[in-house]
Amino acid sequence: MRLTPAARLSTGILLFLGLVGCQWLPVSSGSPAADLSGTVDFGGGRHAQASFDQVADAATISLMETSGPTSTTIASTITRQGGLFSLSIPRFVPDPTKIYILEAIKGLYGNAVNKDAARVRTLIRYTDGSWTSLTNLVPGPINLGVGSTALCVMYGLRSGEATINPAELMGSIALGNAEALPLPAAADTFTPPASVAAVMTKQDFHTVSDLVGRAVQGDSDPISAVQYTLADGYFVKTAQDPFIDNLSSTAAGYGAPLVITGYRFDPVIANNTVYFGGPTGTVAAIDSSKPNSANVLYVTVPEGAPSGVVMVRNGTGLSNGIQFTVVPRIGGKLN
Repeated sequence: MRLTPAARLSTGILLFLGLVGCQWLPVSSGSPAADLSGTVDFGGGRHAQASFDQVADAATISLMETSGPTSTTIASTITRQGGLFSLSIPRFVPDPTKIYILEAIKGLYGNAVNKDAARVRTLIRYTDGSWTSLTNLVPGPINLGVGSTALCVMYGLRSGEATINPAELMGSIALGNAEALPLPAAADTFTPPASVAAVMTKQDFHTVSDLVGRAVQGDSDPISAVQYTLADGYFVKTAQDPFIDNLSSTAAGYGAPLVITGYRFDPVIANNTVYFGGPTGTVAAIDSSKPNSANVLYVTVPEGAPSGVVMVRNGTGLSNGIQFTVVPRIGGKLN
């Protein structure tokens, strides 16, 4: 049968679209991957601004392949009630030498305006025809929760300091095996492999697990809210924390007045603590004779304060830091 030019064009377009449609998943030699199944669990006992149900139910589950600082989504699905999910990826052949990210994301308060989207993660690997993860070394349901997210955050923030093989982290979390010590208590137990013990300690895991929970309670994404610096260690920034917008000066000497403007300072001025030199630095006195408010604090550069970031802490959390240089007093004697 001879096709008309229009029919040939239409057939060519359909053939092209069909070929393009076949390429949406990366395929390599080998057997297709087994399905992924498990639960998203943010600790049902937490009573917070963002609740467990908001994060776990109807969250988007994505399997991602990383390449340097970027990642490509391979497949996705939606969690059912209670955070249960099953992700079918029959046309994808995973590379057993690679580590993949499994992530759940959910816009809080029904994706409301001005509300964050919370993410929980785990790392997974495909070997011998089955998936392993941070919480299991044998085939079985995969858990995305506080513990796995904490370890993903630790790996992401500290991997630049040392050579950390993420494959060695598989199965390093005993899910539901609670540990009271070291403080703060953790719902899971992390056993650091010897190769990473210098930069990913049990104490770090307990600390970051607590910060992950605090991030969700503060309506924030734990993946971005938990941060780390060599000077301050791990800390969390949430949508409920105070925020410094500006300092009236970025350099001054001891005893100089300084005006801090921002948001979410405690209207009860005594409930705010202003630090010079980081979250454990020198405490500054707040001038109660000035019109302090939820947006303005009047302080004096404390005697002996070091140069570093100025931060505000109150009952809702710790602010961001603004760099400030303390100008040293010139000493000596004139003859």
